[in-house]
Amino acid sequence: RDWSSDVCSSDLLTLNQMKQTNSINNNKYYYLVYPGNNGKLIKSCIKNRPNWEELPLDKKKSNCNLLWTPLSIQINFHFHKVIENSQIINHFENNKELTNKRNIFINLLNYCENNLIDLFSFYPLTIIIPLNNDNFYITYQNFKNLYYDLPNLVEDKDKKNGNFLNKFYRDYFHVKPNTKIGNVQKIVIPKTHYLGKNLWLIKRINLNRGREIKVMSNLVEITQELNQIKKEENIKYIIIQKYIERPLLYCRRKFDIRIWVLFSFLGKFEKFEAYVFKEGHLKASSEIFNLNSLDLFIHLTNYSIQKNNKNFSKIEIGNEISFNDFQNELNKNKERNINFRKDIFNKIIKIIGITANIAKYKINGYNIKNCFEIFGYDFMLDEEYNPYLLEINTNPGYEESSPLIEMLVPRMIDDALRLTIDKTFERNNKDKYISKFKVDGYSDEEIMWQKIKV
Repeated sequence: RDWSSDVCSSDLLTLNQMKQTNSINNNKYYYLVYPGNNGKLIKSCIKNRPNWEELPLDKKKSNCNLLWTPLSIQINFHFHKVIENSQIINHFENNKELTNKRNIFINLLNYCENNLIDLFSFYPLTIIIPLNNDNFYITYQNFKNLYYDLPNLVEDKDKKNGNFLNKFYRDYFHVKPNTKIGNVQKIVIPKTHYLGKNLWLIKRINLNRGREIKVMSNLVEITQELNQIKKEENIKYIIIQKYIERPLLYCRRKFDIRIWVLFSFLGKFEKFEAYVFKEGHLKASSEIFNLNSLDLFIHLTNYSIQKNNKNFSKIEIGNEISFNDFQNELNKNKERNINFRKDIFNKIIKIIGITANIAKYKINGYNIKNCFEIFGYDFMLDEEYNPYLLEINTNPGYEESSPLIEMLVPRMIDDALRLTIDKTFERNNKDKYISKFKVDGYSDEEIMWQKIKV
């Protein structure tokens, strides 16, 4: 639906009347929740708050104080700008600066170049291939050079001068003349990323949930795949990303870690804020890890992929593992004595902090007030317990797919609302808030979102 027709003088008059009515009628507020991604849960979290009333979907959204939609394309941000002081929305206009695989890589590359940060110490080596112009052949040739150079780029502390090829990212990344991008990032491949298989992931830049991802090692097959994709319409870029060939395993299976991140820009404070939820979960494969097989059930841990496997949920319900159960598994390695919270989660928070500093200037370029968004971050650990950011997802799944998720997600949503609509509208700080969504190990009063510095 095109919402631009909703902006009119009568709507603005209605808003002014609504403000007056709110103050008279004991602060009555209205919300609209669009269908999709467990909207029923979102509504149940809002209903726990006094003086909030749901509006039917056929009502004009100018009449609601909270607009919650699964996708940002369902929001007219220009319209929200007109009424931003009376309404809060659950997306940022430019969230694709984080969630689009091409955008996040370029933003990370620029940020790390400017701040002298080693990007490839927390992000897999990535090449962006343009498909619809002359740069395709130049960039793909650069990738082929990288493919063949890879054995000589692997980290080796025994070498006096490090990796003897002494290559920088600019040597493989085709950029416009007169730009300096890639001059700082020296390519040193971690040993855990190369075991001789030379595996790569082929990804579409706008897709999530593991859709259309290919795991490939043969250069001829990679070439054929790119040429096939090149024939498709409306695909301008493809991502080729180095596969971590020695991932840390959980019960002999590959996994990734889902972390929830909240960004907000509330008109009441005129300040961008970032939070990390204190709990998350592992998403495990259904098959034993085997580097000699290209079976996607082995290599892609997305729920949408794994739920189709015959072994799905046979070990853990929903293939989902709590941080506490993960720590119990880590405790079995007496030699390393790894503490997940201290040794891994803190590193993950630092990586999220880098993306938060990018988000601060990128996802809300026009400083539209009263926006917030929950993102799903996915990380992979290598055998040395180093975390690598894989992707950032808008509209992360809220479906309660296991008892663990049934416990965590409602509290995550509820506490996010405490930091957004409760701050913006009626919540009296003197009133103690007791969450109805209990999480093991946490009190009902505390907010489970950890604020991080940006």
